[in-house]
Amino acid sequence: MKKLKHNFKKGMAFVLSLAMVAGLVPAMSGGANKVQAAPGSGTEPSVSAYAMKDQMMDDTFKPDADGNATTIGKLVFGKNSDGNAQEWYILGADSGVTEGNNNTIIFAASPIATNKVFNSSTGKNANTSSWSDCNYGGESVTEVYAYHYGASELRDTLQTIAADTSYFTSAEQGLMNDTTVKTDDMKNSTTYTTTDKLYALAADSYRFTNIKAGSGNSTVLAMSCFWSDTSGYKFWLRSPFNDISAWLASPGGGVYGHDVNRGSAVQPASNLDLSSVLFASAATAASSGTKSGTITEGTAMALRLDGTGNNIGTVTYNTTAGNINVTKGSTTSNVALVVQGNDGTKDWYYSKQITGTDVVNVSDMKTKLSSSADIDLSACKIWLEITEDNVSYAVNAEKEKEIEKINTTYVTKEQLMNSFKPYSNGTAVNYGKLVFGKKSDGTTAQEWYILGKDEGVSGDNTIIVAASPIARGQKFNSDISNKNDENLWSDCVYSEATITEVYANHYGASELRDTLQGMATNTSYFTSAEQGLMNATTVTTKDTKNSSVTYTTTDKLYALQGDYDNAQYLWAGTDDSTVLAMSSYLRNGEWFWLRSPFGRSGDIALCADRGYYVILGRVDIDSGSPVQPASNLNLSSVLFASAATAASSDTKSEKITDSAAMTLRLDGTGKNIGTVTYNTTTGDIKAVKGATSQTVVLVVQGKDETNDWYYSKKITGTDVVNVSDIVAEPNTPSSIDLSACKIWLETTDTDGMIYAINATNVYALTVTNGSGTGEYEQGATVTITADTATSGQQFKEWEVVSGTITLADSMRETTTFTMPAEAVSVKANYEVIPVTEYTITSTTGANGSISPSGTVKVVSGGSQTFTITSATGYEIDTLKVDGSAVSSVTSYTFNNVDKAHTIEATFKKKQSPEPTPTSYKIISGADSEWKQNTDRNITIRGNGEFSKFESVKVDGSIIDAKNYTAKEGSTIIILKADYLKTLAVGTHSFEIVWTDGSAATNFKISKNTDDSQQPTPPQTGDNSRPMLWVTLLAASLAGLLALLVVCRKKDDKYMQR
Repeated sequence: MKKLKHNFKKGMAFVLSLAMVAGLVPAMSGGANKVQAAPGSGTEPSVSAYAMKDQMMDDTFKPDADGNATTIGKLVFGKNSDGNAQEWYILGADSGVTEGNNNTIIFAASPIATNKVFNSSTGKNANTSSWSDCNYGGESVTEVYAYHYGASELRDTLQTIAADTSYFTSAEQGLMNDTTVKTDDMKNSTTYTTTDKLYALAADSYRFTNIKAGSGNSTVLAMSCFWSDTSGYKFWLRSPFNDISAWLASPGGGVYGHDVNRGSAVQPASNLDLSSVLFASAATAASSGTKSGTITEGTAMALRLDGTGNNIGTVTYNTTAGNINVTKGSTTSNVALVVQGNDGTKDWYYSKQITGTDVVNVSDMKTKLSSSADIDLSACKIWLEITEDNVSYAVNAEKEKEIEKINTTYVTKEQLMNSFKPYSNGTAVNYGKLVFGKKSDGTTAQEWYILGKDEGVSGDNTIIVAASPIARGQKFNSDISNKNDENLWSDCVYSEATITEVYANHYGASELRDTLQGMATNTSYFTSAEQGLMNATTVTTKDTKNSSVTYTTTDKLYALQGDYDNAQYLWAGTDDSTVLAMSSYLRNGEWFWLRSPFGRSGDIALCADRGYYVILGRVDIDSGSPVQPASNLNLSSVLFASAATAASSDTKSEKITDSAAMTLRLDGTGKNIGTVTYNTTTGDIKAVKGATSQTVVLVVQGKDETNDWYYSKKITGTDVVNVSDIVAEPNTPSSIDLSACKIWLETTDTDGMIYAINATNVYALTVTNGSGTGEYEQGATVTITADTATSGQQFKEWEVVSGTITLADSMRETTTFTMPAEAVSVKANYEVIPVTEYTITSTTGANGSISPSGTVKVVSGGSQTFTITSATGYEIDTLKVDGSAVSSVTSYTFNNVDKAHTIEATFKKKQSPEPTPTSYKIISGADSEWKQNTDRNITIRGNGEFSKFESVKVDGSIIDAKNYTAKEGSTIIILKADYLKTLAVGTHSFEIVWTDGSAATNFKISKNTDDSQQPTPPQTGDNSRPMLWVTLLAASLAGLLALLVVCRKKDDKYMQR
């Protein structure tokens, strides 16, 4: 039954395969989409033949969502089961590995192994240890199908291959990242992850034409791009099909199901760690001699790892000279120079084995390539490489700093450090010499080649090497026997070894070194001031007696280094960083000692033979050998160097040959040499001697169309030299531009050194109507001040008549500007002082006036007085100026008016003073009593004049005049009974008021106890008869109506008549 079921499944698979063919064929009718390599641009290699690390990670080679790639790139990495190089497609960075940094997915471009089963057994698997490293996210699985990738023999095979050095060397294994991928477990309706360096790819469904790589299956590979070779092998995928089958990728056919126990190819994916990778290239390195060729499209590249620290060597290139300068490092591995480019149609490479120092010119490469196309080194890729453990390490070439051709008879400090440095091939753009110190005869000046800054010596400095012997007849050592007196080399620094004996050719213990040390401190060679300029240099030398270990010595003078195997070059400076081609520097017809020992014999040291080759010399040679050392000069106090010489009296002028040696000029600031300025417009040089007691000389150095020249004049006070004076001298040109000349004052001090101050280029400033006229150097801050304006005028502004300047404030009498490199003219302009008027507005209220009134114009700074007058009987109430109250004065003045104002006055009635009240008396009727229910009045009399009478007050309030009668007789007041009836029982106050006083008393209201005196009370009811009155009113109206009718009739009759 089981077999029947199995056969049924196989049959169904076959039927499904046939059914899918119809759908597949149309999709294939267009053929595979072949992707071409990206073409090169000019002489720059194409990206598929040379790819930077970033290009292997970004979208350059990454397939799109459909699995197609615009640019196909391949790598050679490891070997396949046949021992041949394995090629892989580059697919770009995997975001799930190292957070997407410094990695790329690779997919085998062909099987790494063949005839491998997915699993030998088709049965179910209950051995949980076989999938123990599969991550189910916490789920527990007790049984899996035979297609389970995590428990498969296929996975075991891939794990074995990844760790097998016959496939991948140890170094290559170190570059392979683990990748975590997810796979379906159909038996348990779940998924799990596995983490390996090599892994099988995944597929989504039967007959699909793409497969997936990378964590998260994020990278899709279309069959048409990456696995379309129908002549290739079918290879396993990790995705399950059914319980006994897994997916298989069939190039040209798509994805099929395949029994797990049947053999098929293994074509996995991996991920490479690119953190130490520089680039990948399809060029191959020469193992001997030279090698070159074209790179065909589709050639796989090999990784080049960063070789820094591998002592490969150095390589630089010069695009102007077309040279590549190479020096092999201390590595024992084969070192190859590789140059890769593109001629516009095809990629090419050139490679040469490097054994020491070498120079390769583009002409050499063109000859080897049999190419007529120009080679632009700046567009080429150039490097040195070695291969260790099947992994290549490289150092990229650096472009040499292009050194400008300069005049070598006058150079600045910066040029001393930078413009004479030889290239790595020992040649230089500029060759210059200095005069410094004397030879052994004590009179002849010693000349030195300038070699530029030594980076191993601190501060501003330059290496110098003697252009001719400083002394002759010097032995390296008088005794050829070995030395065992450790005091001889006690100041030699060995990094590790303990030395008890050295050969006679040991430089550190040599008489040659003793001689150089003696010269450096001997004032017959170098003055004390010159000795102060000499830096100590630390150099490294071999000790051939002691297994060729090295030691360092530190001296102000030292012998150069040589190499018998590179016989045309010498080395100077710390770390022997400066290469000298003897053909360029030292062809003076004499040979001289080097510090280098010859390794095969303890009594032989190297010599430089007449500037041609390095030769061998016995250390105790009878006649001795010349000494031609190197040194290092401290330039911190140096201004420049010049081949001009100063006049000792009057004037001097000469032409300067190109090979003339220069002399250093030190900074003369503080030496009281004087001052010197020049004006290119007027052609004047103004020199003023300072307080120094030494001779001061003006020097002008220039160059005409063919020769350098100089003019010199002794300065004793203040002197002005015009270009016409210089032109009149012999050896000077007929036309001189001071701006192109070097001009300075100099003096030779008591220490024998020359000190100088450079001239300052000044420009004329003309100030019209102001101060500041004079000469100023470029960049100086200039202050100008306008003259005081004449009466009636004021300063208006500054006008720039000529010159390009920006005034700090053109509207201020005193202002500044920065002097440009040209003459400047400015002018102060003035204007009539304008009359400025301001308005003062005056207003008043009623009962007064202000003068002047209304709007008044006042000149700026003037004054204006306003007079305030009140009407009769009135006075000032308020006075406001600009809306604010001020003291109420009858006159207000605005002084020094500088703005508009307002003034406003209001008035009030003048208050009469209160008269002194007259004391009046009640002369009769005081304390009167009135009884209720009586008709009598109360009469009270005061002694005031009736003409002054005003009012009567009862209980403090003035009462209505109807309530009393006032009459003359002094003043008599009769309170009426009707009024008294309204008052309550009790005592009431009473007061007669006159205009000038008053008199007061009281009166009393009391109850009336006598009944006979009580009046008959009025009837409170209405005794009239209303109906009677209505009847009478009606009768009257009727009578009136009848009367009107009669009258109307009479009128009618009258009218008829």
